Amino acid sequence: MKPTYFRSRSAGREAFTLVEMIIVVGIIVLLAALLLPMLNKALTQAKRTRMAADLQVITSGLDAYRLDFKDIPRLDGSGTIPGPLQGSALLCWALIAPGPEGFDGADGFGFRPRGRQGQVYGPYVTPGNFRLGTVTTSPLVKSTSFYDAKVCIADGAGNAILYYASRPAVTSIAGIDNYFGLVANGPNRYVADDNDPAVAGGTEIAKNPNPAAVVTSMQALLPGVRKDFSLDQSQILSLPYLLWDAGPDGKFGTSDDVTNFQK
Repeated sequence: MKPTYFRSRSAGREAFTLVEMIIVVGIIVLLAALLLPMLNKALTQAKRTRMAADLQVITSGLDAYRLDFKDIPRLDGSGTIPGPLQGSALLCWALIAPGPEGFDGADGFGFRPRGRQGQVYGPYVTPGNFRLGTVTTSPLVKSTSFYDAKVCIADGAGNAILYYASRPAVTSIAGIDNYFGLVANGPNRYVADDNDPAVAGGTEIAKNPNPAAVVTSMQALLPGVRKDFSLDQSQILSLPYLLWDAGPDGKFGTSDDVTNFQK
């Protein structure tokens, strides 16, 4: 029987030519150019899905809060919670209450409405599922209390989740600025200044130099607002509150924002 000889595959083969290398590199670059935008889009959508799920958890927490107190959390207008994110801070204290016993009547999460005695309410959402951000203290606020920290519920990127409670007494809305406007003492259904919407992302919140432009862009995203900023009256009184996340880009009023009224 004759022996069988095996020849190396590389035997007698020359190295890749420069042209072949350029072709291979070109194919890799082309595939990357095609696939990277698709991958980035998928990652962005995954982030939005997670943010929407977080807002649904907060919605369930607000439903539980309303069962206990017969209403949603509302700012009392006294200025007890300093700006610029009063609504976001209120949401945090109502659902998580991370303050010490001396401020909310309970040590750790949850609160007692009447001093340090009686039932502890909350937390209405699991604290570990959310980041707790802080807002830079305004120089106009002289208080040194716990409220000065202005703690807020933040999304995974550290951006504050904004909360706007409706003014139920406002049942007639003449125009877009009375639907979502800047004037707190005006007949507005939602007051934009309940949170400063023109804020930068991150746990240290800073003011944007053009808040009015951000409010206008947020108005355009509200339910019942037509392209010409006229209103569909059948939709604008249906929501008791607005939850607003800046979305993956960290900027409020852009198309990737995540809210409790948009899919």
